[in-house]
Amino acid sequence: MWWTLLACATERVGETAAPEPVEVVYGSGRNVLLITLDTLRLDRLARYGGADNMPRLEAMLGDALVLDHHRSCSNWTFSSMVCLLTGQTVLDLGWGPRTEAKVDIAPLPEDAEILSEILAGAGYQTGLVTSNPFLDPRYAFAQGYDVLRIKTSQPADVVAASALVLVDLFEAEDAPWFVHAHFMDPHSPYDPPEAYLEGLDELDELDWELSTSEGLESLAAAWADISADERAAALARIERRYAGELRYLDDQLAALLDQLDAQRALDDTVVVLATDHGEQLFDRKELGHGYDLQPEEARALVAFWAPDLEGRAWEEPTTHVDVLPTLLELLGVEHEPALSGLPVGDAPADRALFTWRLSEHDTLQDVVVGDLRLEFRWDGRRRLYDRASDPTEEDNLYTPDDERVVAMWEPLSVAVSQLDAIYEGVEPAETGP
Repeated sequence: MWWTLLACATERVGETAAPEPVEVVYGSGRNVLLITLDTLRLDRLARYGGADNMPRLEAMLGDALVLDHHRSCSNWTFSSMVCLLTGQTVLDLGWGPRTEAKVDIAPLPEDAEILSEILAGAGYQTGLVTSNPFLDPRYAFAQGYDVLRIKTSQPADVVAASALVLVDLFEAEDAPWFVHAHFMDPHSPYDPPEAYLEGLDELDELDWELSTSEGLESLAAAWADISADERAAALARIERRYAGELRYLDDQLAALLDQLDAQRALDDTVVVLATDHGEQLFDRKELGHGYDLQPEEARALVAFWAPDLEGRAWEEPTTHVDVLPTLLELLGVEHEPALSGLPVGDAPADRALFTWRLSEHDTLQDVVVGDLRLEFRWDGRRRLYDRASDPTEEDNLYTPDDERVVAMWEPLSVAVSQLDAIYEGVEPAETGP
């Protein structure tokens, strides 16, 4: 059970017996700070083999329960936040937004209850600070909040300052609080303050202005036709800019968390850290996200921190639908009906986990079982990857008679049929392993 992994933090070695369960019940009087970060690519963190761009974040991860084998359920903010905040997938909800329809997205179904509503019902004060417009009343993501601070594309220092205001407001009252702060950084156009771009002027000049969305779009459109030297120069500048975004974001997180710590506001608070999805930096010939379900875009960070939780890595596969039930179990908040996600530690290691990209032009879905990932594009293309031996997913192992493909196709075909039933306009290709 989950209490075991939190309280004992033992290593799984060979056939070592599982530790005895330890009862840990916090109760619903504990505060919750949910920090969600937009477009943060995991392999740019030192924990996952990257540079030391975010020391404050990494320090917190060292003391947290970190889901190290975690994927988002989508490579786009709106869909990934559905999973994170409802504990359900679009397949569960019978509703699926397309990436192209960003202006005309239908709101969440009325029977979809999000985390803020659940905690409000448990007596929490609730507040949202977001610089991403998807988390606002138009899409039913703002329901259940007492206080909203929504302003599109605000930098991280503004979001952090607003989150502090909400915590100060709620700390004055005699009730637990839930504050959700969504940071847009390091989303494109990768334009942090000048102080975080040290060394950029030493790199080769380009014909594209990479500090703007227009310049990045122009580069992406020309990518296939430019020389290898131009590509290398462009990538060097993009990487420097992206790293600067991470350092800037980390400083703002440090300012927020250190101030809360100084105020003793974290003494009785669970902090949940989560990313919505990753970012492709021309790894598969694209710039941005919403293209593929491979690691650059689909891997995500989730961690739970509290002063009295022992830090450890959880290595079994998890996905965004597991975050809400895990948090509710930690808080002791009961919720009905049952969620499709499971608290960390309750799920079998071989369960099927699903990811999707719903698009008029290129819908794709996958199923992950352990270290294997089977992907089906609605135009008929299929891929199989063994993430244990090929973590960057370079080697497509798919053959139709592979017994692993046959076994994994069974749950994936059900998911394809479910999505087909709620998605009008495009039909999947003839299905079968």
